[in-house]
Amino acid sequence: MKITDVKATAMRPILVQIYTDEGVMGIGECSPMNAKIVAHFVNTALKPILMGKNPLEINKLWNRMTFGTYKLGVQVMFHSFHNGHADGPNIHTVIMRPTLQARAATNHIWACATNTAASFATWPGVVISSDGVIKGSLRMNRAGLMVNTVDTTKKYYNAGAPWRDRAIRGVLHSGTVPRDPRLRKRKTL
Repeated sequence: MKITDVKATAMRPILVQIYTDEGVMGIGECSPMNAKIVAHFVNTALKPILMGKNPLEINKLWNRMTFGTYKLGVQVMFHSFHNGHADGPNIHTVIMRPTLQARAATNHIWACATNTAASFATWPGVVISSDGVIKGSLRMNRAGLMVNTVDTTKKYYNAGAPWRDRAIRGVLHSGTVPRDPRLRKRKTL
C-alpha cells in the first residue's frame, strides 16, 4: 500500500485526509490554531515527504516528517501530547515529563504537553525545547496560561546531529556493519 495523496483542509479542527493506491483513506486532525498556515504546511511540506510511502510504517513516516522538514529549513516543530483521559495518578504521571524531554532531545523538536479541562491531569502543562530542557510549566490540576518565547537564533544542543544526515539517507548503524552470524538469526535465540 502506498500513499497517493494528502489533503489538509483549514477548518476547526484541521482535517487531514490521506489516500492510498488500494482505495483506503485515512482521516486525521490537527490543532485548529493557525488553521490556514498549518493546512498549507501539511499540503506543501509534509505531502511531498509522504507521497509513495507505506502508510502502515508509522515510525518511518514520523522520522521522515521530522527529518524531512529539518532539511527544508524548518526551525521549530512542536509535537503536542494530549492530556486528560485518566481518573487519577498512573504510570504516565511518573514517566511522561522525562519521556517528553527524551523525545524532544533525540528528535531535536520542541514538545508541548497541554493541560486539560478534565478534573484530573496526568501531568502538568509543559513546554520543552529541542535540547530536552523544560522551558515552562503550569501547576498540576490548576487552570493556567503559559506564554513562551522561542528564540530561533539560539543554537540548542542537538544530540542526533552527528547521525541525522546518515539516518535520512537510510544508514541506520553507527559505522561498519559487524559480520556476526547471530545478526542473520534475529528471531531465534
